[in-house]
Amino acid sequence: MPLLQLVPVSSAWHSQLTRLRSALLDEAGTIPGGSWLEKYPDPQAWQAFVERNRNPGTVDPGLVPFEQWLVCLRDGPLVGVFGLRLALNDYLAQYGGHIGYSIVPDARGCGYGTEALRLGIERARQLGMERLLVTCDAQNIASERIIQKNGGLLENTVRRPDGVEVRRYWIAC
Repeated sequence: MPLLQLVPVSSAWHSQLTRLRSALLDEAGTIPGGSWLEKYPDPQAWQAFVERNRNPGTVDPGLVPFEQWLVCLRDGPLVGVFGLRLALNDYLAQYGGHIGYSIVPDARGCGYGTEALRLGIERARQLGMERLLVTCDAQNIASERIIQKNGGLLENTVRRPDGVEVRRYWIAC
């Protein structure tokens, strides 16, 4: 498997980001780990949102500070997005967790999700985080396997207000 890297959001990736956004929205209508990418058709506006919300002093009301990364093959195309929340609010502590990620449909099944999560855990370790809450919908078997391959230990399953069952895993950094 080609090695992946997490790269910062920048204008160099805007054209690929537009294609990635479309592919993910066409499939699911949402982008887990995309830090509201679905709300920003303009990559430049989304980049400004990401940069503003990285710093606790400028984070939007109701959000927590986060780091946003693009997942790409080394010397290759963009294949996904990865978000690392640096804190949890009540909703995230119950249903959302520290981490979100999405891999484009045509790049799934290649181990990219597993590797992206591994890289994200490594980044969390660098930031001094000791453990991470990672969640997935109970019906998302692929994501569940990715979390388990990265050492996730199931704490419980909860039901979100919209009725979806969510599995809550903890991963030691």
